[in-house]
Amino acid sequence: MPLDEEQFRELKRARKRLSSAYAIRHKYKLVRTNYGLITESLNAVGTAYLDDAHPERLIDAKARLNAAVNNYILSGRTFTAQIKRHVQACIQDRSEINRITRRMEIEYQRSFAYRFIDSLYDYVSYYGISVHEIEISGQLVSDSPDAARRYEIKAYIDRDFLGGPTDFRASVLKETPRSIELVSLLDEFMGCLDRINDLARQITDETTINSHVLVKEFINVFAGSNGVPVNNLFVVHSMHGDDNNIYDKFPISMYVDQQNLEDEYR
Repeated sequence: MPLDEEQFRELKRARKRLSSAYAIRHKYKLVRTNYGLITESLNAVGTAYLDDAHPERLIDAKARLNAAVNNYILSGRTFTAQIKRHVQACIQDRSEINRITRRMEIEYQRSFAYRFIDSLYDYVSYYGISVHEIEISGQLVSDSPDAARRYEIKAYIDRDFLGGPTDFRASVLKETPRSIELVSLLDEFMGCLDRINDLARQITDETTINSHVLVKEFINVFAGSNGVPVNNLFVVHSMHGDDNNIYDKFPISMYVDQQNLEDEYR
């Protein structure tokens, strides 16, 4: 189906906005998923301890916990490092970009967890370790002879293992306690990312929905004209109508896929 230059530009602009909105949501979900895996990994370590498991099983459980924490830290940093760029691709309004910048500055200033994990990124990237100590404690839930025992497992980061100011951001290292309980730290950091994500969604949702409507209308017109389901549809800009001389090309049908758009964009 032929398009004029303005239609092509509108579709390309809508596709760029949807791609960036999709990136925000995917990266946030990646952080959230990694966050959930930490609890699962901690439980696996605790189970291995209590079962008096073979040393290899315990080592593997600890390695999985360390990997889960590392992935959370790395994905969190990726989210914060790129979110302004994605928002700007959705809506080119400097005042709105400044709102995101200010929100991130506020989180950094108010939250030690945000500052610490932002600094921990380089350490984790270089050394590959984020869990220095694991502690398991238990207590009886009642005084009866057959009372069950409740166990609690905690993971810690040890400041001494982080090195000196040349290895870790000096201003943050100075305010870091000797030992940091990991889960409460990560919980606080997740709250910071939740607020940043909420603002990004608030800023971009209207543009995202409008872009979705534009693309979907085009897809419906194309499907109606051709009388066939739309799969793997691309918009192609060729030189002088020559299909062998393509100037620009991008996918379009993926942005009206029900699973992607209804769940991710709405």
